Amino acid sequence: MLEARAEGDEDTERALAGSWQLRLRQLLRADPSMAAEIQRVLDEVLRPTLDEAERARVGSLVMKARASGPGRVYQADRDQHINER
Repeated sequence: MLEARAEGDEDTERALAGSWQLRLRQLLRADPSMAAEIQRVLDEVLRPTLDEAERARVGSLVMKARASGPGRVYQADRDQHINER
C-alpha cells in the first residue's frame, strides 16, 4: 500500500486497503481476542507511517441503521454517490 501511495496509484491502494480490511475482519471473527493486538499494531506500527492529516482522520467509526418496509439506508465513511433510476 505504501508503494502504491508513493506512486500515486489510488486504485491499487484502495484495493489493497479493502483486501486488508477483509482479512482483519475474518481474523477478528475467528478470534475476537485478537482485537487488542491488532489495535496495538495499528497504533504503534502503522499509524506512525501516516502523515499528520491522515493521523488526524484515523479513528473509530460505528454506524448503525435500520430500515423497514420499502425504506433504504445509505451509509458511508467518506464520499457516497448514489444513482438511482
